[in-house]
Amino acid sequence: MIRLGFIAEDMSDVGVMREITGKVLPAGSFGTRHFVGQGCGRLKRKCRVWAEQLLQKGCTHIVVVHDLDDEIEKDLRHLLERAMKGVGGKGALILIPIYEIEAWLLTDGMAIKEVFSLQKEPKIPKNPESISDPKGSLEELVWRAQKKRYINTVHNESIAAAARLSQLEQCISFRPYPEFLRKALPKKARAAGSRG
Repeated sequence: MIRLGFIAEDMSDVGVMREITGKVLPAGSFGTRHFVGQGCGRLKRKCRVWAEQLLQKGCTHIVVVHDLDDEIEKDLRHLLERAMKGVGGKGALILIPIYEIEAWLLTDGMAIKEVFSLQKEPKIPKNPESISDPKGSLEELVWRAQKKRYINTVHNESIAAAARLSQLEQCISFRPYPEFLRKALPKKARAAGSRG
């Protein structure tokens, strides 16, 4: 079994990652643990310590999820890679959603329609990663479609559960994750297939 240790900014990010993981890996092939920073500052400071603790608790693979926000991607990646250097385990991945993890969720209009019981599929942006405020765009999209209120801490996990992997893979910052999971999966389990 793959035991994933997530290090993320908040619990809704962990929920999104769990839901997405289940689209790539067969049911029952993985378990998760996590630490959340309640923001990016604490995540950066505690990243290495948390990774080591997750490995001590039995995690085999570590996934760090940090929104790009207004930072420079190369600098942020370098900082997180430096923190994770030589931490151990069977594998580690740093994911930097551009600009926020909500960009991934903006890729699937059908998922948004389902979660908010909209009358029709909303028109989604062509390239969600080019939007500097994906969270605000998602909120506005849902409100315009049917005067319903979007709250990231409430709805992100549900949108991720309904989202199709093929749509999520439109985001360049997302693409390393399914590949990382497939490589982590033992060959026997890989042959059993996945859903999504």
